[in-house]
Amino acid sequence: MKRGRAVLGMVCAAAVLAGCQPTTDEIIVIPKNGIAGARMMDETTAGNVPEQVQAPEKCSLEFQDEYDIIKVIVDADVTVPDVEGIRLKKTETHVFGQKDMDNLQENLLQGQPLWHRVYTQEQRDAGYDITKREVEKIIERYEKNMGSESDAYSIAVAGDELAYWRNILEEVPESFGSEEASTEVFYDRHEAEKFYAEGITGRNKNMIWGGVTLDGENYNFQMDNNWTSNVRKVSAMLVKGGYEHEGIWNTYTNDEGTFDLHEESIKEENEAMDMAAEQAEKESGWHMETSEAVLKEKGDAQVKALGFSDMEVAGYEKCSAFYSLGLGKSCALNLVYTRKIDGVPITYTSYRYGFDFEQQDYSEKLSLAYDDDGLAQMIWNNPSKIYDMSDEYVFLLPFSDILKIFQERVAEVHREERDKDYDCARKILFIKDIRLGYMWVPDASTEMEGMLIPAWDFIGAYIGYWPENEALGMKEHWMANNLPNQSFLTINAMDGTLARGGKWMN
Repeated sequence: MKRGRAVLGMVCAAAVLAGCQPTTDEIIVIPKNGIAGARMMDETTAGNVPEQVQAPEKCSLEFQDEYDIIKVIVDADVTVPDVEGIRLKKTETHVFGQKDMDNLQENLLQGQPLWHRVYTQEQRDAGYDITKREVEKIIERYEKNMGSESDAYSIAVAGDELAYWRNILEEVPESFGSEEASTEVFYDRHEAEKFYAEGITGRNKNMIWGGVTLDGENYNFQMDNNWTSNVRKVSAMLVKGGYEHEGIWNTYTNDEGTFDLHEESIKEENEAMDMAAEQAEKESGWHMETSEAVLKEKGDAQVKALGFSDMEVAGYEKCSAFYSLGLGKSCALNLVYTRKIDGVPITYTSYRYGFDFEQQDYSEKLSLAYDDDGLAQMIWNNPSKIYDMSDEYVFLLPFSDILKIFQERVAEVHREERDKDYDCARKILFIKDIRLGYMWVPDASTEMEGMLIPAWDFIGAYIGYWPENEALGMKEHWMANNLPNQSFLTINAMDGTLARGGKWMN
């Protein structure tokens, strides 16, 4: 188990509806009356969290529902925080202040100023907003990537694009004038409401934007302070790439996703996800020379420099920025950092099934994407303050109870989900990680506040089967979804309710 204090673990035998047994059946927690619907407990008799939940290090399990629609294959590491107890927390999102901007400028932007390019009328008339050196770098990349194109169409397009850049090389200017951009932070709620009401066009005074040069590379920076009651999010972003005068950039996005499997049918369903992973790796073309360990060292050093002492890596994502057929894509590894409060991490998920999509997770996150040359992108969302709601620890259900709930409810949730997938006839879930951590939930009584509660997330990937459907013009096929950090069921660790539709439901 991924924790400091080892609790006797076991690998649970695979069996239909058998479950993963806890390390002991002894009940050693004593609940008592508490607050906010949570049961509190007596710290003197409860033991620490690993002793309370009695979870194994590994969980292996296989079962399917009575309708032969949902099959679940669990082969998961189980992660439990090694802490004495878990308290309920209150969170309060705040808009960015001047201290936040000053911190970013000093410790992320290396003290460099932001700038805007200034164009002469002649340059505007010519229509070029790129320098000779920037064009040379584009040509270098085309020449490097030309050999990687495999089909005739891509090769032809890449050749045409390369010819265009070579033709304008002598026409573009050596440089442009520039002026320093303001880094003064504002927040005007009226301006924010107006910004979204008018369709998110341009910029307003709640935004800071400009180019910045770091180690000889141009980046684009933006701080968006347009928080409203409907869009409860503020963000700061740094993206490597050519200067974009409108502040709209080609960002690095998740490189994994959904795709059709080559095989029309799969003989061994249990092998399907491994096959899907191999196919995804071949088709995506994602590749990096730098090891994950080295990139994590860089990320941890940057987080430390920013003073985020309670943040740790909560997830990894392969990502890339796609430019054109000729330029290909720039690959990077995204490290997602979340807060770790009193030794308990906020679990990062890219998606929670069964949870209302509109009920977004507004907890604080810091994402750092690195390519082989260094930092490619930074995104910081929703800086927050966190407070104790009580000095007492909450009562946690034993893992055996949580697993029983998972077995009883996961198929039901995903039978409902399949209705959104054009009547997927069969769905196979592969659970690779089971994590106990904090989950952010909204506080309906306030706009900027939320709560952190303990929850179990069952994380993995899935494949789905669709028979031929003439009405939809769909052939028989298998589809894989290998997006990382998907939670296929989220269970409240205190009472066993499910996260459904933005609410906790029995």
